[in-house]
Amino acid sequence: RRQAPLDRSFQGGRDLRTVHGLCRLHRGPARTTSSSTTTRPGSTRPFHVDEEGGIADCTRGEKGCTLCTRACPRFREWETEVDTFLFGRERLSDEVFGVSQEVVLARATDPDVNAAGQDGGLVSAILIYALENDV
Repeated sequence: RRQAPLDRSFQGGRDLRTVHGLCRLHRGPARTTSSSTTTRPGSTRPFHVDEEGGIADCTRGEKGCTLCTRACPRFREWETEVDTFLFGRERLSDEVFGVSQEVVLARATDPDVNAAGQDGGLVSAILIYALENDV
């Protein structure tokens, strides 16, 4: 069975902060993105594509990563600009998850963590290790 292509557009036209609290301008659970920049009236993007605003200048998150950005429904509007800024090129049509050098699939080796965790329990295994070893 063939899966429908991923809808990469967002045509809502409303400020997402007013739609069931979906947008908090990257102030949600994973406060990881840099300060937002306005692209047009009523629209924001939680990622800097300018020289300033990278990891060293991050004012909100821990390391300025783009996890919140990837979850943002408005991200697709300027995805090409971000890819070009970060990687020097646009992503190819088969790079659905973005530009990468290598993709690694992993899972927890502990059978209990593997069975109880989501998608193989890798994150749970890493967190358990970190807690047990004061990392």
